[in-house]
Amino acid sequence: SSTLYFVPALVKAMPEASLTFLLPDQPAFRSLSLGRHARALYFPRANGPAAELQRLRELFFTVPRLAREVGAQVCLTLGDLGAFGLPCPQVILLRQPLLVYSRQETAGLAAWHPLKRWYLAQHFGLAARRAARLIVQTPVMADRAARRYGLDRERISIIPQALMLDPAAEGTAEVRCRPLVRCTKPKRLLFLAAYYPHKNHSILPAVAREVQRRGLSGQVHIFLTLEPEEISAASLGPCLHQHSSLLTNLGRLSRSEVGAALRASTALFLPTLLESYGNIYLEALACGRPILTSDRDFARWMCRDLAFYFDPLDARSIVDAIESLPEREADDYAARAQEHLRSFPKDWNEVAERFAAAIRASA
Repeated sequence: SSTLYFVPALVKAMPEASLTFLLPDQPAFRSLSLGRHARALYFPRANGPAAELQRLRELFFTVPRLAREVGAQVCLTLGDLGAFGLPCPQVILLRQPLLVYSRQETAGLAAWHPLKRWYLAQHFGLAARRAARLIVQTPVMADRAARRYGLDRERISIIPQALMLDPAAEGTAEVRCRPLVRCTKPKRLLFLAAYYPHKNHSILPAVAREVQRRGLSGQVHIFLTLEPEEISAASLGPCLHQHSSLLTNLGRLSRSEVGAALRASTALFLPTLLESYGNIYLEALACGRPILTSDRDFARWMCRDLAFYFDPLDARSIVDAIESLPEREADDYAARAQEHLRSFPKDWNEVAERFAAAIRASA
């Protein structure tokens, strides 16, 4: 979770402040070192519908009460939905793209229940209009949020996320990566994504059929990174069995394996329907790998001319892009990728400094 990187960096960026964090009661968060001027309160997280009720209770009761108890001067909310009844200004981080993209843009694949969509949009819009500042990660999200909710663009800060992969780390090609490392096909595509409906794994059967129809099975292989239960959720079991000559599931990769897997691939393959950011694009660029991805506004902003774009809902368009992918990247690709990466924060300390500035300006 990016929060594990962000919290210690924010503590470092605000040595003059007394900070109180409300964090999930999980070992990874309890192991964080926060320093003397910061403390954490840990709350167990519920699952399913109970988690949504717990979240509302926190926003309407727990967070306002804690803010009063500690005499908070600013409340920073990292979870999209702002709290109500606070005794201080609020800064909200928006990361949920479903709050700014329409159901039509996701072809219904990533849709909330209509009642849930209505409530969350109403809650977010009201809290965002009252907030001292809204933080987003890209100009695309800023423009969409401002248009949809009638927000003052001057009160929206754009703070991109830092790269989570260390490109200098060699990583290890462990057992899960071996099929990719040993593959001799010229176009080895890494579909590096956990299963969520908007990641668009459902297009894979049609893509596999189109690859076979064009006689490209000997040239193309797509590697997935799904857990067994995710394969079931995506209904991909029969497809993986039927098209085993061009689809292989590696299983979920650890952070130490991601770099090795990207370097062993020909390109990152990501037919996603919506993203608020897309750190995986930066990871591919850091490893010097071309990108095959959706022709959508979020991807165009992240990747610029460093990607091959396609219609994520059209298997023929996807395979057209795969065919156009050269078997080796252009000689200047890595240099152009590194130049583009320099426009993003170099580390989490830089991200935290920019958050700290927004918090101080809102107090």
